[in-house]
Amino acid sequence: MSKRRVVIFTEAGQNIGFGHLTRCSALYDEIDKRGIEVILVVFGKEIENLLGKRKNRIVDWKDLEFLRSFLNKTDYIIIDSYLATLEVYDFCSKNTARCLYVDDTNRVNYPKGIILNPSLSGNIKYNTKNEVLQGKDYIILRKEFTEDKIAHFEKEIDVLITLGGTDIRDLIPKLLDILSSINNKLKIVVVTGKISENIKKLKTNYIEIFSNIEALEMRNLILKSKFIICGCGQSIYEMLALKATFLPILIVDNQISNKEGLLKYQKNIKVINWDDIELEKCISKFLLDINFEQIGLNNIKYGTKNIINHFIGEI
Repeated sequence: MSKRRVVIFTEAGQNIGFGHLTRCSALYDEIDKRGIEVILVVFGKEIENLLGKRKNRIVDWKDLEFLRSFLNKTDYIIIDSYLATLEVYDFCSKNTARCLYVDDTNRVNYPKGIILNPSLSGNIKYNTKNEVLQGKDYIILRKEFTEDKIAHFEKEIDVLITLGGTDIRDLIPKLLDILSSINNKLKIVVVTGKISENIKKLKTNYIEIFSNIEALEMRNLILKSKFIICGCGQSIYEMLALKATFLPILIVDNQISNKEGLLKYQKNIKVINWDDIELEKCISKFLLDINFEQIGLNNIKYGTKNIINHFIGEI
């Protein structure tokens, strides 16, 4: 394997979000753990602190001239992107050893390679001869959420709000207002990407705000929280792995398959739309429902390992 490497292409940033980078980081860590050379190549700005010690390059990789100079015929390629063109996928497929395309929405007609849809739903029908990996056995989780023994924490946070790297619907102020109207003494923690001046102003004696935190800290905040309000993206799988009590909000259309999969496995959960006129009523019911029991999905923890086993095998 010394002559081969895995290259992971993705994107992240304030106008893009951080879900792609989160799951690509998980794939990176699983590959690196096996002693295989791997590099994250990311398009985006102000993301350095999210990359940790992972070998990386921040560049607009969606350029054929860059790809010609950077890639080797023996490379194994993972692409997780909403921005790459079909031309980019074709080039990678024809000029490298093997490709895996992470796809949530059947975005393009992918060339030769493996298609990975890391969603619980498994409902997308791909018109392709390519092998497709999808469903609960291929959920991507960061290693911090897959450990067998995780410390126990007291539930010292009443409500944790985490909507992803960017609050594109400006929901955080609205959610804080709703929670305050329910009980103005709730201890609330907000996790977001870059903290704007408007977000800074929301901090009080009862409201803490964190930005761009690492996986371990995120995991511990979840474990310390009685209730969690989150987006319906990658974070729902982390909630399921930890058996957290959470209320997911559908924020963008590409989260619909996550919603469908969640409802398939979690009969007792409600997913609400970001613009639901009964948002306040739903949150109030969520906080007051003493019979709410989160089931969790234990086998969700093995998805990242399953993916890399399938893609790389013994190389």
